[in-house]
Amino acid sequence: MLESLTPAAGRTVASCRRMAAGTTAPQTWCDFLMFALLQHESLAAAAMQRLGISVESLLTARHSPQALEQAAVQLQSNAYSHPDECSTPGAKSVEPDDPLVLIQILDRAAFLARREPNAAGISSAHLLVAVFESNELLRKKFLDDGVDRDKIVAELNLETTVTGPSLPIDFDLEWSESPVTKVRSNITTLATDSDAVWRILDANLNRGREGLRVLEDYARFVRNDANLSRYLKELRHELVATEALLPQMKYSACESASADTISADILLHRDTEHDVGTQIFTVSESVRKDISDVVIANSRRVQEALRSLEEFGKLIAPDFAEKIKQIRYRSYTLQQQLCMVTSTLLSPNQHVQRVEKLQTAVLYVLITESLCRLPWQRVVEATLRGGADVLQLREKHLSDRELLRRARWTADACVGAGRLFIVNDRADVAVAANADGVHVGQDELSVSDARAVLRPGQILGISTHTLQQAQAAMMDGADYIGVGPTFPTTTKSFSEFPGLALVTEVSRNVQIPAFVIGGIGVENLAAVRQAGGTRVSLASSVVGSENPESTVRELKRQLGNPAT
Repeated sequence: MLESLTPAAGRTVASCRRMAAGTTAPQTWCDFLMFALLQHESLAAAAMQRLGISVESLLTARHSPQALEQAAVQLQSNAYSHPDECSTPGAKSVEPDDPLVLIQILDRAAFLARREPNAAGISSAHLLVAVFESNELLRKKFLDDGVDRDKIVAELNLETTVTGPSLPIDFDLEWSESPVTKVRSNITTLATDSDAVWRILDANLNRGREGLRVLEDYARFVRNDANLSRYLKELRHELVATEALLPQMKYSACESASADTISADILLHRDTEHDVGTQIFTVSESVRKDISDVVIANSRRVQEALRSLEEFGKLIAPDFAEKIKQIRYRSYTLQQQLCMVTSTLLSPNQHVQRVEKLQTAVLYVLITESLCRLPWQRVVEATLRGGADVLQLREKHLSDRELLRRARWTADACVGAGRLFIVNDRADVAVAANADGVHVGQDELSVSDARAVLRPGQILGISTHTLQQAQAAMMDGADYIGVGPTFPTTTKSFSEFPGLALVTEVSRNVQIPAFVIGGIGVENLAAVRQAGGTRVSLASSVVGSENPESTVRELKRQLGNPAT
C-alpha cells in the first residue's frame, strides 16, 4: 500500500490532473498541485494554515486573483461532480499520462511514505514535503515566509526515523546466484543478487517513457497529426503495461501471515542520490538546433533504452525481454516515419508557406496536352485566371528535355499567379524545374524515396485508393493525398472504383488535405461534397472545356471558395 494514495491525497492529485489537463508547463502542474493541497481538507492544508501559508502568498506572483478564484470555484464544482473519487484507499499514484514533473513529485512522496513506519500510503503530508523539495519557485516562497522543511515536517508530525529497541537477528544471510530474499524493515521482497539490474531497468523504463512522450508532443502539437499521436501514445502505454511482466513481489507483515502479491515495486531499487550518471553531461545534450534534432535525439533515446531493457531484462524475466524486443522493432519503423516527416522541417519557411497554401486549396487541375481542347499553354493560363489553386503537369510520354521545358514554363506561370505547381511522378524534374512538389502513385516512388530526391522545402502528394493507403500516406509524412477514383474517367483505367464511400471514410479519418479525384465535374460535384469531400482534383472536365476559365470559376463557386 506504500505506493498508493490515501483518500485525501487521491482527491488532491485527481483535482490537480483535471485543472492542469491540456498544459505541459511543469510549473503549472506544481502550482495546481499546491493549490489543491491548500483547498482540500487534509493534514497538509491544516499544517499550512497554522504556518501562515495561503494561496495568495504562494501563487499570486504567477496567477491573477481572478484566475485563482475561478480555480477555486472549479475545484468546488468538481467536488460535487466527483464525490466518490479516490474515496477508498489503494488508488495508484502514477498514471500513464502524468507529466514527468508530477511523476517526480509522486515518486518522492512515495519515498517519504516508505520512510514512515506507520504510513498507510502516500498522504497529503508526503505530497507537501515532496513539492517543497522538488520545486524551486514554491520552496523559495515558503522560505521567504520563514517556513523551512524542518518546520513543515514538525507541523505535519511526520515520523521519518524508526525509534525503539533494535530487533534481534536470529538468522544467517546467504547469497546465491538465484533470486534471494532481502529484508527491508518488515518487507520481504523477491530480488536478484544485486540492485544494479533493477536500477538499470528503472532508469531505462523512465528514459523510454520520457522519449516517447516528447515524440508524442511533437506529433500532437507540431504536426497536428492525430494518427501519429495515437500510435505514439499506444506505444508508450504498451511499454508501461509491459512492466507487469517483471517478477512480482510479496509483502508480508510476519512469517505466518499470508502474503498479498502486488506489482513489481521497481521504485524500491531507485537510488538517484548515489547515481554517478546524474553528474555526467555532454555539450550535445544541452543543444538542439531545430525541431528535427529533438525528434532524432528522442527516437534514438527510446531505441537505446529499449535495447538496454531487453538485454538486462533477460536476467530477470525472459517474457518481459521478448515483449520489449517487439516494441523495439516497432520503434525502428517509427523512427523512419518520424525522420521522413521531420525532413520537411529543414527548410521551414518555404515548406510551411506551401503547406499553408495547400490547407486553403480546394481545386486541383491536372494538365495533359492530349486532353486539352485548346493549346496547353492557353489552358494553363485560363485555368490560373479562373482561380485553380494547384496545377499538376501530367505527361507520361514526353522526352525528359521536353518535360523539363514544360515544367519550367508552367512553374513560372504558377509563381506569377501565386499558385502551387506539382510535377507528376518525376521528383527529379520537380527539383530541376524548382516546382513546389511532386505527386506519385502507389506504383511509383514511395514517399521516403521521393523525399530523398526532393529538396527539403518541397511538398509531396500520393494517390490512394483505400483508407489504409490514405492513413499510411499520412503516417509516412505525405503533405496531401489524392482519393479515388470516384467515378469512371477517361484519364486512367481502373478495374474497381471505391467511389463515394472512400471519400466519406477518408474525410472522417484523415487530417491532411485530401483531393477527391476521378471523373469529377460540375454535374457530380454536389454528390462529392455530400459525401464529405471538400477538395477535388480534375483533368478532362476542365482542360477539355471550351472555356477552362469559366469552368474553373463555376467549380470554385460550388466549392464555396470563388476566385477573386
